[in-house]
Amino acid sequence: MTTARISYRRHRSFLEVPIVNDVYWPKIPHLHCDGIMLDLEDSVPADLKDHAREKLLQILARETVMAGKTPLVRVNNLASAWGARDLQALGAHPADLVLCYPKLESAAELARAAAIAAEGGRSRSFHVMIESYRGLRAIDEILAMDCVVGVHFGYIDYGLDVGCRIFSPGGDDLSCPAMTGPRAQIAAAAASRQILSTGGSLIPDFRDMDKVARFVRSWRDSGYTACIAVSPRHLPAVRDNICPSMAEVERAQIIMDADPRNPEFSFMDRMLADQVMRQSGGR
Repeated sequence: MTTARISYRRHRSFLEVPIVNDVYWPKIPHLHCDGIMLDLEDSVPADLKDHAREKLLQILARETVMAGKTPLVRVNNLASAWGARDLQALGAHPADLVLCYPKLESAAELARAAAIAAEGGRSRSFHVMIESYRGLRAIDEILAMDCVVGVHFGYIDYGLDVGCRIFSPGGDDLSCPAMTGPRAQIAAAAASRQILSTGGSLIPDFRDMDKVARFVRSWRDSGYTACIAVSPRHLPAVRDNICPSMAEVERAQIIMDADPRNPEFSFMDRMLADQVMRQSGGR
């Protein structure tokens, strides 16, 4: 496993921040998250794409803005009019960042994106977004590429692509099985290569913190290691639910430290405790 993958896999929480709204920047140093997703794609209207890119480059040049958090920059897809320009500009920028590439559908497409970014003089790591059936089919080949350090299941776009129901009737989980099957497949593919995998916190009732917490927990239960929050209010739910709680970790540690001959704990108890410790990442 590459050093970049090992380092990036320690991340647990990201916050998505729109480029064009200045109100968010002063708040970033005070946020409790590992990374900031800076979006050039969905949140930027077509007539503001070039302006947003230039603004982003200026922001990244100010080291104090990120306050030690990893910049995760979501560029536009190469099929758009702005994708190549995004990649070229960010490939040449001196900031230490990860490129988030949306709507990826093949390893060949990612190779083209990586080559364009490298023309700027720096090889970039990629956090790829799987948002279609074609992308899902190519997941193993995509994650085998050395430039990939993270993968995200873009569940909204995936549901729209395949035409299935996206959320369960309660709105706090994905609909079964059309959505949960792909979610599990992506998590398993990421785990097989020890790559960070992210879900999201966007649900229909995104102001209901109890539902958000349950949704985040469903990502962890599906094997995901991190989550991208769409609101600062969601960060505590991500922090408290994407990893085992302190009580779960302490209980697991007691079981792991116990004498194997202790009849109080079964073989299954030890297996589940080991899983909790792995999920905690040394919490």
